[in-house]
Amino acid sequence: MAPFLKQLLQISQLVMGPLISTPESSGLAAIRVHLTPVFSSFSSASPQPRHLAIDMTLSSPEAEADTELLSLPLIIGNVPSQQYNKDALSASDASGPLDLEVRDEGNTRKWIVQRRTVGDVTVAFTATPRVVNSDTPPGPRIDLREQFGGLLGVGSTFLPLPSDRDSTSQYRCTLQWDLSKSPEGTRSVWSFGEGAGPIVRIGSLSVLRDSVIGVGPLKSFVDARADPSGEIFNVYWFGDPEFDVLQFGKDTKVLFEKMSKFFGEASSKENSYRIFLRNTPRGNGGMAFQRSFILEYDKDILRLEHTVFPVVAHEMVHNWPLLGKETDGSDQDIDTSDESWYSEGVANYYATMLPYRFGLRDKAYVMKQINDFLSGYYTSPVVNMSNSEATRISWQEPNALRLRYNRGFTYILKVGAQLRDKSRNKTTLDNVIYELLERKRHGQSYKLKDWLAILHRELGQSAVDEFYEMAGGCKLVIPQPDFLSQEFGMKLVRQDQEILELGFDPSSISDRTISGLKENTRASEAGVEDGDKILANSFMFEIGDDYQAMMNLVVKRPPGPEGKELSISYWPRAYEKAECYQITEA
Repeated sequence: MAPFLKQLLQISQLVMGPLISTPESSGLAAIRVHLTPVFSSFSSASPQPRHLAIDMTLSSPEAEADTELLSLPLIIGNVPSQQYNKDALSASDASGPLDLEVRDEGNTRKWIVQRRTVGDVTVAFTATPRVVNSDTPPGPRIDLREQFGGLLGVGSTFLPLPSDRDSTSQYRCTLQWDLSKSPEGTRSVWSFGEGAGPIVRIGSLSVLRDSVIGVGPLKSFVDARADPSGEIFNVYWFGDPEFDVLQFGKDTKVLFEKMSKFFGEASSKENSYRIFLRNTPRGNGGMAFQRSFILEYDKDILRLEHTVFPVVAHEMVHNWPLLGKETDGSDQDIDTSDESWYSEGVANYYATMLPYRFGLRDKAYVMKQINDFLSGYYTSPVVNMSNSEATRISWQEPNALRLRYNRGFTYILKVGAQLRDKSRNKTTLDNVIYELLERKRHGQSYKLKDWLAILHRELGQSAVDEFYEMAGGCKLVIPQPDFLSQEFGMKLVRQDQEILELGFDPSSISDRTISGLKENTRASEAGVEDGDKILANSFMFEIGDDYQAMMNLVVKRPPGPEGKELSISYWPRAYEKAECYQITEA
């Protein structure tokens, strides 16, 4: 192991937060979450989960009268939270029942205490699974859902948390399960551990907000009850996915072990990692959380098998290099932060490069990934949109969501080449990424201002100016032609490509009805019509990044109660070309 990585490993072992309480953590504010899954009749062949009964205790919050006790976003991206009403939460403290007033401020629902709290406060409420179907648009993979007799979801949508839910203040977070109302064989798991608990994690409220819980007839890659290695890495799922889950577990375990070593982290129970598979009516994809991620899959198994490795690699990278928000310092942005250009761009970069460095993928994989990301950036119909605007509309406009991934990736490539050239190979992109990661591990600032300070130190003011040009969408980002010449023997060349064009309003994909059809486009020429009800469509990331991909639609066309079902296929590209760059063999 390189000396730098040895030092990184030693530091990471010292600064990682403990999973169990310690004398040093005993004085922290504490939140205890007690979850009781309630199922339908046990006598049925397959009892279904009705809800989660939740008791949450806050240690002596000392909230004054008419101040906020808890809050919960109403919508995250395009996903509604539980949106509990006034009567949904009951609270009490050492003085007895505690009245709560509900106030909505913007996108936040707040619970206000009517008197000063005394001692610990316990809040009881019930979370129910969201009902979804084939018309439910893909979005952040966070809502609580039923899964083949179980429940899977993320705390951000069903756990109201204290007013500093986005701060870096430290808490002693405890999660415990009561399975007394569950069928025999029910298993429970949290991002940080399996079993009834109590499981304790020290950290910011992101520990509860951005972690995954699952309960029910769970299956796993390793039975952690019999094999301790399952407490370090594991994969969980419900039902019987129509792909080789055990092979998936083997492949991702190898990738995780190699990535952990690369980023200087020792494999241990304290640094465990869990992957949760979730079936969805529409849309494959993944989303990272604290020490875990959710991989969603639909019935298109062939597409999943084609895309699953880069998706897994991308989401796994999110476990390490991140950029703290300028607003509050947290880094679990759930695609709602202006800083996501960094987390997504860096994740694309390492998901492309590391599998090759590890010997898990060949040079052809690298070339395809890079060319897809470059094509997705340069041919985007919103290529000149600012990062802030792309963030604001990302879950309404799929092109805006993709832009931050692909432009961030292209920008990272450019910065990496600039660092190499300016330092004559003494400073690499890895060095800069590690520096920010170490700042995070030491509890130091790792925000945008720190990234810009490093750029200024290494490359001068011009690099800072170029960042703002990139973030504002003011100027096309073009890496140096030889940025891959040393490692891969490749060069960047100009190859103009047709601009991505659906031929109708992109919101039609989420609304499931074609609207805003444009004349003289490939879509209109293929026979797409306004009012067509979309039953199935190609994945937007796929057609946006893969220049050759076709848009395949299955639509139902009025009139008549049944309508007429049609299959339509066309190349979703304009007749106009954009300035575009691709890599080829040097």
